[in-house]
Amino acid sequence: MLKALELIGFKSFADRTRFDFPPGITVVVGPNGSGKSNIVDAIKWVLGEQSVKSLRGKEMADVIFKGLGSGRKMMNAAEATIIFDNSEERLGVDAPEVHVTRRVYRSGEAEYLINGEPCRLKDVRNLFRGTGVGTDAYSLIEQGKVDQLLQASPRDRRAIFEEAAGISRFKAKKIEAQRRLERVDQNLLRLRDIVDEVESRLRSVRNQASKARRYREYTERLQQLRTQVAMTDWRRLNEQLSGVDEELQELRSQARQTNQEAQDAESAIATVDQEVISVDAEIRDREEVASRNRERIATQQSVQTHRRADCVDLEAEIARCREQLSAMMTRAGDVEQRARQTRQELAEAATEREHAAQRLEDDEARFDGHIQQLEFMRGENDQRRDHHVDLMRQAATSGTELGNLESQIESLKKSCEQGERQLAEIGSATQKTAAECAHSREQQASLGERLDRLDQELVVAERELWESRHALNGRKEDLSMRHGRLSGIRERTSLLEDLEKRREGIGDGVTQVLALAEREGEGPWTEIRGLLVDLLRVKLEDAPLIDTALGDRSQSVVVSGQHILLELAAGLLKVNGRVGLVPTTDYFEEVDNKELEDNTPQSTEPAAHEVMLSSHPEVVGRADTFVDVDPEYVPLVERLLGTTWFVRTLEGARELHRATAGTMRFVTPAAELVDHDGSILLGPRRTSAGLVSRKSELRALRQEFVVLQQRMEEAQQEIGRLQESIRAQERQVKELSDRQQLTMAELAECRAVTRALEERAEQLSDQGEAVGEEVAASRTQHHHASQRRQELRQRLDQLESDMELVADSIQTGDDAIKVVEQERLGALKVATAARVELAKIEQRQDALRARMSQFEEDRAERTHSLDQARSQWSVAQRRQRESERAILMATTQLAEWFLTKESLETSVAQQLGKRQELHSRRDHLSGDLQRYQKENRSLEERCHQVDLLAGKLRHERDTVVDRLKEDYGIELESVTDETSEEEQQREEVEREIEDLRRKINQIGAVNMEALGELDDLESRFNTLSGQYNDISQAKESLERIIHKINADSRRLFMETLEAIRANFHALYRKAFGGGKADLVLDEDVDVLEAGVEIVATPPGKPSFNNSLLSGGEKALTAVALLLAIFQFRPSPFCVLDEVDAPFDEANIGRFVDVLHGFLGWTKFVVVTHSKKTMTAATTLYGVTMQESGVSKRVSVRFEDVSEDGSISEEALERSTTEEEPAGDDERGAA
Repeated sequence: MLKALELIGFKSFADRTRFDFPPGITVVVGPNGSGKSNIVDAIKWVLGEQSVKSLRGKEMADVIFKGLGSGRKMMNAAEATIIFDNSEERLGVDAPEVHVTRRVYRSGEAEYLINGEPCRLKDVRNLFRGTGVGTDAYSLIEQGKVDQLLQASPRDRRAIFEEAAGISRFKAKKIEAQRRLERVDQNLLRLRDIVDEVESRLRSVRNQASKARRYREYTERLQQLRTQVAMTDWRRLNEQLSGVDEELQELRSQARQTNQEAQDAESAIATVDQEVISVDAEIRDREEVASRNRERIATQQSVQTHRRADCVDLEAEIARCREQLSAMMTRAGDVEQRARQTRQELAEAATEREHAAQRLEDDEARFDGHIQQLEFMRGENDQRRDHHVDLMRQAATSGTELGNLESQIESLKKSCEQGERQLAEIGSATQKTAAECAHSREQQASLGERLDRLDQELVVAERELWESRHALNGRKEDLSMRHGRLSGIRERTSLLEDLEKRREGIGDGVTQVLALAEREGEGPWTEIRGLLVDLLRVKLEDAPLIDTALGDRSQSVVVSGQHILLELAAGLLKVNGRVGLVPTTDYFEEVDNKELEDNTPQSTEPAAHEVMLSSHPEVVGRADTFVDVDPEYVPLVERLLGTTWFVRTLEGARELHRATAGTMRFVTPAAELVDHDGSILLGPRRTSAGLVSRKSELRALRQEFVVLQQRMEEAQQEIGRLQESIRAQERQVKELSDRQQLTMAELAECRAVTRALEERAEQLSDQGEAVGEEVAASRTQHHHASQRRQELRQRLDQLESDMELVADSIQTGDDAIKVVEQERLGALKVATAARVELAKIEQRQDALRARMSQFEEDRAERTHSLDQARSQWSVAQRRQRESERAILMATTQLAEWFLTKESLETSVAQQLGKRQELHSRRDHLSGDLQRYQKENRSLEERCHQVDLLAGKLRHERDTVVDRLKEDYGIELESVTDETSEEEQQREEVEREIEDLRRKINQIGAVNMEALGELDDLESRFNTLSGQYNDISQAKESLERIIHKINADSRRLFMETLEAIRANFHALYRKAFGGGKADLVLDEDVDVLEAGVEIVATPPGKPSFNNSLLSGGEKALTAVALLLAIFQFRPSPFCVLDEVDAPFDEANIGRFVDVLHGFLGWTKFVVVTHSKKTMTAATTLYGVTMQESGVSKRVSVRFEDVSEDGSISEEALERSTTEEEPAGDDERGAA
């Protein structure tokens, strides 16, 4: 409930002002322009009003007090606070009181506070949402808004009903959910594009990464070779540069010596030049002095001539002054004679004036006595008239009060009768509401049990759905990983097959023999069985060990006869390059070893060694047992690998080699080989380097490819089954969710109905108590009013008798005043004649004084002129003497200056001779300087040539360094000591560099970042896919929320509209004493968008358009609609700003009666001019402007307010008297 309003600096309320609003109706009165409506503006402003026009201003700073010219300074901020009683916690804040404050500063800054804590405007609006409080809700009804409520469009009028229904907050949530849904759709679209793009990029990067690996191998070797070449060039250029620098140093030394001699010559020349400058300066100084001397002589001669002319003029001036002095002394004697005669006449006039003044004083004394007697008599008569007016005012006040009491007694009688009827109606409605409430509670309990069962079923179904989705995501991730692995296998298989097709790593001779065998296909070529590695089948993990065991024999050709061997040995078959041949049987032992390549030693291993090795813990197994071949090639494999054993460590291999006396070969898992002769092969060997490893890897990849395809088909089938199961589970969850939402809606509706019925029952109870109290109060007031009426009648009779007596005494006083007035007029004529005579004498005195004053001024002026003439004569004599002295001094000075002129001319001639000698000496030194400069230029030119050569060598050296740094980021100086001295021949290096560049060019464009990008893309693809699924689920959730909000909003709006409809009809008939009123929705429009039309027909009139209603009917219809909304959902308060202005006396009475019916639910703040409305006030405030432009709150009584709203001076003085002690107390406390 609204408790109080506090204002500081808001509009015309400059001082801190507080309005308390106790229960009931608070009425604010005051004359027009006193600031009453500023109270309404303050409430709107605190609640968040943003329209400056609605606040009757041009900008928000207009709400700040502007100051006055009388001394009130403008304020820099305005503040308003509304205090609410929150004991029932209707505002959702854990505090018994809620203080909502809005503050604005002249700088434009503003802030909102809730209980002193800063907040946003959105927080303030959310605080009041659903309570009926707001800037554009039904809690604030201002002037003009009553008619606007009827004339507004149905769509605009709908907002009030939405606020009453409490769905405005749902509407805001729906708008927010729709915005989020739009953003989710946009995000899904963008994310789908990104996923597709990343997936496409991932396929491309996998191909690029394979190419980048080969490119990196070539570039690393190219870098190594180019560094070696650059190091050689850098050393050579450094040696050449050293010799050039030595020659350059020698030339620069000679140049410095020659340059020093030239500098000495230049120094001597500079000394001579300085002396010449000094001599020239001396000559210029002496010539300047001589010039100034000549100017002084000329000037002094001119002054002397001017002084002589002044002496002649001054002699003439002295003669004129003597003549002027003589004339002035003659005129001064005549003026003194006339002044003595005028002084005698002035003394005679003064005597006559004293006699006339005495006569006037006696006449005026008599006149003043008559005046005082008249004033005394008129004062007594005025007191009688004031007493008579006071009696008339008292009689008029009593008559008015008597008339009001008559109306009040009649109104109270009707109120009692109406209250008794309302009590009967409330009792009947209470019984009906109690029955409906009990039935609604039973229905609510049943719906609660059903909702609990549905909640349990929904939880189980959602958990099963989550488990199925989790399993589906796991299968999809597994399938995605297998897709990636399958793609990698394809790329690797393609690469290995390409190497196999090009026979990469196989010698040219072997390649040629195999190609000839395939092409010829007859004769000795039929004995070729193929490449040895093509006949072997080895596991991938064992392939590096077999590669190590076979060594170069892995690319030998297997033959089944001796003809091919004999023809190759005899040179009958020509091949380019060496070829290794391996027979399938041992009959080739007879062939000379020089003709055939057979590196396999004859095995002399005894059986004991084999037994020992088979049981030794270091031995893994014999090499031929790790190879799978066709039966016909088993002897071949045993012959090649029968003496090679796989062991666990290199130390074990060395120990076993000593134990077998060199008859066996041993290979470790690290591909380390201990051969028959004890030599050891160390170092890692890449898997792709061996032919056996390549064959094994290709075979393993093909097998894995087949297995992966089978498993992917199984995974696709499993995913299909899971998806079908998930769809079924989703349908089940949706069905349970829909049933749950429907049950929740029914339960919410049932709770709302129950709550409404409980509130209705409580309202009916409160209303019954209020009506009972009103009836009792009306009866008491009726009794007191009847007694007061009898007293007023007796008082009027006594006042009429007193007025007759006072009127008679007033007439007697008027007669006596007329007699004294005649005597006063006679005395006035005598005094006037005396005053005229005195004025004539004073006028003659003034004329004589003026003449005497003129004589005095003439005498003073002539005296001043005489003194001035004497002063001019004295000044002229003094100036004559000064001019004569100046002429004598000028003659003496001229003689001295002529002597100085002759001395200066002699000195200048001597200095000119000295300057000529210095010029001759300088010419000799200049010849020596030119010779030295010529020699220096020759040396500098040679230095420049040598320096250019050194620069060229440095440029070549720097180019070598910069190119290596730009291409590879290598500082050549830092690798100088690390470079191997055993360098390859330059031509071989150049050829290898060209070969590497050719291979790099063949690769084409390479993306080296693909190697690092591949892992990032795979991780990003998995993350984006998960995000896409999450956003899809969020979209489904938002769609369900919007559907639920629409359903709840439709239901609540229709329930509210039906309830307000019934209340509006009843209140309209009560306010108009009949008629009918209804609220109608727009046809063929969704309930959530339909406007609300008002249909109102006063009693005894046909149905017509609302615009044809009178002003009073429109206002009363709007008030009835507003109170119908209150009756459904009361607001904490309602502000009515002069809404009763269009009402006549009868309508105001009905309006007040209607307000009383709502005091149990809400409180009213009414701004009015109507005294009829004031009679309903439980609290009455006055607002006035005792100080122009500053509104002030005053406590007033009913009789203190006039019909136009003005407040009596007595009330203002009483309010000031009440405030002064409070101010003294505050100052004392301070």
